[in-house]
Amino acid sequence: MYRAVALILALIAVVFFAVRLAGEPVRALQKPEVRPAPGAFETAGASGAEGEDAGGQAPDEGDLKIGSFEAPESVPDYEILEERIVERDGARAARLLVDTRSRAEEDFVLITRDLKARYSDYDAVSAVFTD
Repeated sequence: MYRAVALILALIAVVFFAVRLAGEPVRALQKPEVRPAPGAFETAGASGAEGEDAGGQAPDEGDLKIGSFEAPESVPDYEILEERIVERDGARAARLLVDTRSRAEEDFVLITRDLKARYSDYDAVSAVFTD
């Protein structure tokens, strides 16, 4: 008898929650972080310091770069242990194994900005950090 009462109460609870939740829209648990778009397109080889705004150029004209390619003023010590250059279908990429004693995220950002400036002529660069 107790099992039948418990089963009926459980069934009522399931039906109650199913009916209650059926009318509500699905909500995200956490809103995704939305970052601003990168800076204007820049023609490869052109510097933003020349006063020219490359934002008016069509994205399919010539070699384009997105964002800043200037090296930071001070960079933590690091060493490139392994460098593999890959060329395929006219695109050039570099895969790097980078050794550094730095542990702070800010240091990794400075190192990657320096690598971005050093390899600015490449289409893609990936770096793996080790200690």
